[in-house]
Amino acid sequence: MATITSLGLGSGLDVDNIISKLVALEKKPLETLATQATLITSKVSAYGQIRSLATSVADAAAALGKAETWSAMSVSSSDSASVSVSTTATAAQAGSYSIAVQQLAREQSAASASMAADGQLGSGKLHIQLGTWSGPSGSMSFAAGNGAAVDITIDAAESSVSQIAAKINQAQAGVTATVITDATGQRLMLRSSATGQAAGFRIQASDASGQPDTSGTGLSQLAFDPQNHPALGMATNSIEYAQDAMATLNGLSIRSKSNSFADTVPGLTLQVNKVTTAPVTVTMTQNMASMKTSVQSFVTAYNAYNNYLSSLTKYDSATKTAAALQGDSTANRLLASMRTAVTGAVDTAGSLNSLSAMGISLGADGALTLDSTKFDKAMTTHGVAGFKTFFAGATVAKADTSFSSKLGSFISGLTADDGLIDLRTDALAQERTSNGKAQEKVNANATAMQARLEKSYAALDTKMATLNALNTYMTQQITQWNKDSD
Repeated sequence: MATITSLGLGSGLDVDNIISKLVALEKKPLETLATQATLITSKVSAYGQIRSLATSVADAAAALGKAETWSAMSVSSSDSASVSVSTTATAAQAGSYSIAVQQLAREQSAASASMAADGQLGSGKLHIQLGTWSGPSGSMSFAAGNGAAVDITIDAAESSVSQIAAKINQAQAGVTATVITDATGQRLMLRSSATGQAAGFRIQASDASGQPDTSGTGLSQLAFDPQNHPALGMATNSIEYAQDAMATLNGLSIRSKSNSFADTVPGLTLQVNKVTTAPVTVTMTQNMASMKTSVQSFVTAYNAYNNYLSSLTKYDSATKTAAALQGDSTANRLLASMRTAVTGAVDTAGSLNSLSAMGISLGADGALTLDSTKFDKAMTTHGVAGFKTFFAGATVAKADTSFSSKLGSFISGLTADDGLIDLRTDALAQERTSNGKAQEKVNANATAMQARLEKSYAALDTKMATLNALNTYMTQQITQWNKDSD
């Protein structure tokens, strides 16, 4: 016979409901513990963000401590279509320059006579040497460059114009080959791969036996050697010789193998785009706008830190709601100490010794505000040197006493492994561990209580079932006795 084990059958009580409610009451502390755990997690997350924002403040301050921030230059050209300009802040100096462009740099270009597209020029070699062509037209001389010449072997069966062009390009000899096709047939155009006078080329042909080929047929039609054979091959057609870019800078002749003059003036790159008919004026000035932007970036980074901490430590009286770090002494200390650090004076041996002296004020809410008019006036009064002294130090030896260095050291103390933020985060981690253990204990107690109750009610069921059975038996006996007496 099957045994029925449901609690309460013997006693007639709703035991499962009774036990469930008693266990729920035992677990009631879990609600508070869960709320506390959520708050702890929020605090840990908040301190992680505080660390990140503090690091951003340090980074912005470090940028102000770099010399290049205060050597930023702006450069302009009176005719950027002819001469465009760019600058490298670390090396550039203020000044004005007059540029006149006489010629642009270009590669050498030469082309063969027109040939049949499917014609074969025969076997042999093309000897390509890079170098410099100089001298008057009709009396050119060639000076080979330092690079080794390249020999390109041509097989008779693969000697069409297009096949030879492919071999030249594969050889990477410093010359680019292009096949020009029109109604007259095909021509081979050769261009040096680079610009500049030294990027010129000479091409000599030899026959299958290795002897120089000056016949005017076969591969010699592709020769280019106007010094020795001005009436042979490509030398008889239209030619553009490689040349350097040439210009004058304040009357001084300058040249470049490309159309870019880099660091001819320290920190300045000139890109010449066309020959000029009138001088182009290039002006370099200190980039005050860039410097102000760097300072504003610091103000923005600080305000992000200040505003975040302020929002986490406030109490909203209207909603009677406390923020995650309201009443947290560490958070309050982090907020107050940063405000003190950024408003402190720096020993600069001058009147520009604080942020307020340059038009940056601290509001009642702890946020910084940069007054553009006051900042510009301070820049005019103290010059870039005064700002550099404040933020970066007058000399390398005094850099450690600058605003940027002192603030950076202060923030490093906050964010270090044993710093204020780390210590508070460790304490929160311990709170989270303790909270977890407390929840485990509550759950364990509730489980043990449930087991005890189930055991107790099971025993009660057994006793009640026995009594009920006895009651039933006695009732039956009394009933039988009554019948017998009748």
